[in-house]
Parts: sequence; structure tokens; C-alpha cells
Amino acid sequence: MQEAAGGVAAVVGVTAALLAARFAGRASPALPVTRRANEGAAAAAQTDVDFAEPWRRAGDRALHTLLQHLSERQRAEYEQKSAFTVVAPSGNTYHLSRDDVVAKIGRRIFRLCILPCTRQSIPVWDVVLARKLLIEADEQAFLATARRWPWPNDYR
Repeated sequence: MQEAAGGVAAVVGVTAALLAARFAGRASPALPVTRRANEGAAAAAQTDVDFAEPWRRAGDRALHTLLQHLSERQRAEYEQKSAFTVVAPSGNTYHLSRDDVVAKIGRRIFRLCILPCTRQSIPVWDVVLARKLLIEADEQAFLATARRWPWPNDYR
């Protein structure tokens, strides 16, 4: 039991050192190599466990769900550009990609940022679908919630 606690403490210490170095903008410190750490890495390699697989499956399901909610025109646009356009009932145009939302509201262009308020990890395509549905259902709530920045060509 003490060996397990010592191993956990070593992993936590190394992780803390790596994070501190990363956020301080310095190169990562040299990692202490111990026999126990090497044994743990070898054991993990032998199990062939892919810990990222559930996250990939969730992302695939989220993309599949998004594609089901797109019109034929939006789906074709997504297949070509990995982004699509949503026209709100007001006539404003929103260009959605996995990373951001660009809106043409009247004659002005904005970059919008709106994210779910949760500490849970959410697949990115679920977030994109939520943005699309909110724009279509309640554009005013979307605009009231989103943070906006003028698009660079708006300064001319």
C-alpha cells in the first residue's frame, strides 16, 4: 500500500513540475527516471488500452448528430469546407466552424464567441450544433449571450 502511495506521489510531483514549467514559459525540466516509473510505462504499453477511445467515439457521435441536423446545402458546404452557413429568421448570416462563429449582421461582420457554461468536457461538434440550434430558435438570446469582436475588415 505504501509503494502505491509513493508511486502516486511521484506521478503527481512530476505532473506538477511539468505544468509549472509549461505555464512559466520555460522548457520542461528533466524528468527523474525511476525503476517504478519505467515499470508503470511498460505495464501500460503491454495492456494496449487506448484511453482516448471513448472520447473519439463521443466526437464521432456528435459529428453524426450534427450532420443529421444540417440541410442538404449545409451538409455539402460542410463536406467541402468543414464549416457551414446558417441564415437566421432575421436574415443575418452566420458562418459556423468547429473553432468560431463569424456573423454578418446588417452590413457589419463580427467574430462571435459563445461556449457552454459547464466544467464537463463536451465534444466540439455538440457545441457547434448547440450554436446552430440557438441561432435558429432564438437569435436574440444568441446575440445577447455571445461575446463579439469586430472583424478585421470592419476597421476600413
